[in-house]
Amino acid sequence: MKALYESCLKMRLYLLSTSVNDRPKAFSRAVVAAETEEDAQRTHPDGRSAMTHEDDHLGSWVSLNSVQVHYLGEAKPGTQAGVILATYIRG
Repeated sequence: MKALYESCLKMRLYLLSTSVNDRPKAFSRAVVAAETEEDAQRTHPDGRSAMTHEDDHLGSWVSLNSVQVHYLGEAKPGTQAGVILATYIRG
């Protein structure tokens, strides 16, 4: 039973990217840890915000439908959900 519970909590690593966000003062991609692809897609690269709507009201990311999610692999046991690394285009 414990193994089944732990397998449900495994974090996966995802690369978030977009081809529509190359403007200054914005994120272009991020590597995140999340349980599901949908959770990954809703992770904002700033590490503090969650995307709950179709549009990014902060203006530093893109709408949910413009986020491309690519599975990278399993995270190390004990990895917490969130941003591992993000690329920010300075203005």
